[in-house]
Amino acid sequence: MFNAIFRNYRDGDMAQGVALHDSCTIAYLTNPEMSTVEPRLVKVVTEGPASGMTMEEFRHEEPNVHVAVGIDVEAFKEWFLGTLTKLV
Repeated sequence: MFNAIFRNYRDGDMAQGVALHDSCTIAYLTNPEMSTVEPRLVKVVTEGPASGMTMEEFRHEEPNVHVAVGIDVEAFKEWFLGTLTKLV
């Protein structure tokens, strides 16, 4: 089942690993110490074909969000598999 689900992720592959964006978000909310975050300036595009997308701006303005740029992979695996085990 997981193999079929993970094949739909576009960031990575089954051999190299896949980026579980939604799960990483939940992991950050429940265990922020797992993630590395950095302040960044991010804006929401409001016009054109990219409308609704978030994009990092490289201007000399103050950062407005903290962006997760890394995760402790081993801690994430332990948390993720532990969470799945609790569901059984």
